[in-house]
Amino acid sequence: MSKQTVEILGGIAVGYGPRSADNDTGSLASGDGDTKILTLRVNLKNVGEAGEVAAGTKASNATTNIYQAGYWAHAPVIPANSTILSTTAYVDVAAVGGSAILFLGTWTINTDTGVLTADEASAFHDASSGAVTALTPAGKSMPGDGAAIGTVSHSADTIVVPSLGDTNDFSAGEVTLVVRFKPPHDSALG
Repeated sequence: MSKQTVEILGGIAVGYGPRSADNDTGSLASGDGDTKILTLRVNLKNVGEAGEVAAGTKASNATTNIYQAGYWAHAPVIPANSTILSTTAYVDVAAVGGSAILFLGTWTINTDTGVLTADEASAFHDASSGAVTALTPAGKSMPGDGAAIGTVSHSADTIVVPSLGDTNDFSAGEVTLVVRFKPPHDSALG
């Protein structure tokens, strides 16, 4: 499937073309009570090192540039001061190639330029759960171990973006991240 094209037009991100697991920016659903559930599917071959994210460039073996300006403009937001209840990463397709550490964490997005800035790149999953040996076999689930679990999120609205701890990119593999959080009562979601 071909990738979605995103252009910044007068500060607004406009996307054209199909969307697929290769370029998923997440979805938001309601959980029990006022709990919200953010789900993000990650195609590992498209994930780049955190420096590539900040620079807006893609991983060397990616088939799509998921870090281009504006790409994440319509991603679900975790409102500022939300309580992160839990996260779980599910291995849908076992990781192949590379030995990078997969980080799943929070980023902010500049609404004028569409460029991402790391808030806490490994907020949910970090070195202990993201090593390639942990991303196999398919069907495995891993609870989050990042510093944000069980805490109140930062004072800015954030989005969830995957990145790698180094440049040893994956050639294949898919992971689904599920984040359960409770937004503050004064947010649009609360």
